[in-house]
Amino acid sequence: MTALPHYSVVIPAHNSAKTLSECLNSVLAQTFLPSEIIVVLDDCLDDSRDILESFSDTRLKVFEVKYRSSAKSRNYGVQKSSSEIIAFLDADDIWMPEKIESQLSIHRSKNEILATYSIFVNIHKAKLGRNIRSKSDQEARDMILLGQGLPAMLSTWVMSRSLFLSLNGFNENLPAAEDFDFISRAIHLGVDIRIIRKDLSEYLIHANSKSMLKRVAQRRIGKLITKNQGKRIEKDQVEDLTKSKVGLFELKSLYSDLALRRFMLTAKPQIMKRKYYLLVIALLLNPKRFLQKLRRQAM
Repeated sequence: MTALPHYSVVIPAHNSAKTLSECLNSVLAQTFLPSEIIVVLDDCLDDSRDILESFSDTRLKVFEVKYRSSAKSRNYGVQKSSSEIIAFLDADDIWMPEKIESQLSIHRSKNEILATYSIFVNIHKAKLGRNIRSKSDQEARDMILLGQGLPAMLSTWVMSRSLFLSLNGFNENLPAAEDFDFISRAIHLGVDIRIIRKDLSEYLIHANSKSMLKRVAQRRIGKLITKNQGKRIEKDQVEDLTKSKVGLFELKSLYSDLALRRFMLTAKPQIMKRKYYLLVIALLLNPKRFLQKLRRQAM
């Protein structure tokens, strides 16, 4: 059996004391353990440092910065890493024990991004659905190129350090959607995306998620990324986007999104069975597609 490559985990954290322990424990519970765990505390004002000090594992390396930017924090973490393979994880998400071993067992080149599916949960551990599904890696690539969304969350990405650096890391000009920008640029340059279609990560939906104004920026930047077709987005382009007023259509879409988020935050497992959560979420996210699916099933 071929030995699996060493890897580093990069975790940016901003006031993540409530979730950091569970996140780190999920890394230390991997069936194939990392060579190092790099946590970048970005302007933390909570007890995150104390929590990290309670872990005695020598592989844990902690750095403190004042960026207030997840893109800058991740780039900094990669710069401080020493392994050729990088695995990204957010401080409020967790991995299933077999996640990394499953990914590295299919690793075959430096020109690929490995990912898995995720399941969305809230603080009550209610299962709230999954990220966008794709039938094949080619379909996943097409989704990204067409701007239809991310078929795999950033907390599941694994790639070579050299590939990450060759793409100049995450674009620090972006206040949002830097993950979509990165993978879009990668695919336009011929990088493969390979997804294990199993739920090997939990993505936490919580009250500290992006604000309403930042979600406006996220959507606008997402459209610009698709339009740019892999070209780097400059700072002045972002400034032009954020200056324009929020239109009626954007407001309608945002309030629908906020209503969905409120439902996801407060949902508890005992209220409904999981399948009903999925139906409600599918309807709110994309009513047209939901109704089309019902019609196909009725035929």
